[in-house]
Amino acid sequence: MGQVRWISVGAAALAGVAFSLGQAVACPAYEQARKVLGHKDVERLAAAHDAMRKDHRCGPHARLVGRVVVVRRAKAARRLAPAAAQAALEQALKRARPWQALAALGALHLRGKRYGRAKKLLTEAIVDMGALSRLERKLGLGPSKAQGERIAALQTEALLLSQSMEGAASRGECFIRSRGGFTVKPAAVPIRFATDSSEIAGKAGRDVEILYRCLSETRIQRLVLVGHTDIRGSDAYNLELSRRRAESVRSALRRLGLPARVTVEVVAMGKREPFKASDRGRYSLEEQWRLDRRVELRIRRAD
Repeated sequence: MGQVRWISVGAAALAGVAFSLGQAVACPAYEQARKVLGHKDVERLAAAHDAMRKDHRCGPHARLVGRVVVVRRAKAARRLAPAAAQAALEQALKRARPWQALAALGALHLRGKRYGRAKKLLTEAIVDMGALSRLERKLGLGPSKAQGERIAALQTEALLLSQSMEGAASRGECFIRSRGGFTVKPAAVPIRFATDSSEIAGKAGRDVEILYRCLSETRIQRLVLVGHTDIRGSDAYNLELSRRRAESVRSALRRLGLPARVTVEVVAMGKREPFKASDRGRYSLEEQWRLDRRVELRIRRAD
């Protein structure tokens, strides 16, 4: 769980950046950066980037080179022990915040059970994947489908374990479905209930408000709420409990203003589908149950 093994910047991407820089004749520092892009010493590239970002004429090319510097440092951090890797990534991210380094640091925090921090970083990584420019994607700096789905799965895991939607709700990111060419569905959200209860109260009410805000920012036609429980209790009891909990979420969303034109269906799964974590064995029983107790969203957008 929480590995950074998927992070890389291929030679083709570096060559593409070099070609792009070759067209930016208005940026005097481009020649230095172009010459050292393929050099093993990333510090030479960092120095070239420092010169570029002092010159406003370098524009988007300075952004590209800065992101490559950070990604290469993130790649180098894979060889370090977790504490050293965390420090290296935190320092690198002061220069630029590409999704590769954000995801790597978020995965380390997830591995260290710092769930709130992991959630925020992995959410930021997914937002960045969706905001990449056409040039960055053309140069191979975007995620593959497998990378995107992997990072989104880790973000969902951190979200559930943090037991809060705070920090994962900007611009509808609490139920990310499509970012950078990959699709993830359904999305799970942590609506907290007391043991044996379907009443939404306390912090759970705040989470439903965040969920409503996210839904309001997306044109949706149909919403399916799928209730899940942990493995404790009988099949029949958990099936009914999961139904009541999903219905409570539906009622709360309606009270907050979810329009009647949006069809909301409730599906009860009980304990039949435990959450598929990256590595359940790394978690305590309580943490595993926390992952299992969830409401999943399946959303159909309006045309």
